[in-house]
Amino acid sequence: MVNTRNILLIGRVNNGKTTLGNVICGEDKFVASTIKETQIEEIEVDEIKYKIIDVVEMDKTSRQQILSKLTEISYFVEEGLNQIFFITDGKFTEEEVFVYNLLRTVIFDDNIIKYTTIIRTKFSDFLLPEKCAEDKEKMVKENEEFSDVIVSCNKVIHVNNINENQDKKGLRVKLITHLQTCQEIYKLGNEKELLHRDEKEKREYEARIQQQDNCKAS
Repeated sequence: MVNTRNILLIGRVNNGKTTLGNVICGEDKFVASTIKETQIEEIEVDEIKYKIIDVVEMDKTSRQQILSKLTEISYFVEEGLNQIFFITDGKFTEEEVFVYNLLRTVIFDDNIIKYTTIIRTKFSDFLLPEKCAEDKEKMVKENEEFSDVIVSCNKVIHVNNINENQDKKGLRVKLITHLQTCQEIYKLGNEKELLHRDEKEKREYEARIQQQDNCKAS
């Protein structure tokens, strides 16, 4: 029997999210575009099926649209979520923090941090453990609002510029090996509770987003 594990990819444009998805798949399945749609691809490795979910782009998307798209995630991962891969260049923008906070309040809860792997891209010293540790400390200091996630997440994996210099086959082995160590599944609860929580939290966030937009416009 094939075991299915859901992997969520999040990150902004030009940080390597689409390329990373293709590295995991072993071929070019994900397409970088401005289309604001969730893309899902599946691969099977050692009798484990990985469903890779690439969510809406953050950069040229309104917060209302992001919220709407993220609430769809619960339906894609009804059987549970194995890992969130948060792809970043080490500088967490306001939009990235906003999206992750939606995930850990509206869609999931704070326990999702334990199921989050931060993929730190564009790091040339990725082969040096001491340099990676120094960079993690630097990220904690420079991103105070997000420091609890960096410290408490499952793992921080450093990679080079995926598009140019990183050995993609070696990186795929590294990522698949990491996923194989992630045995636990985050459970979302029953459908009725999930729908009630999603709608309640969504309405509250929509009101807050509208208030922020009104303040910016005034």
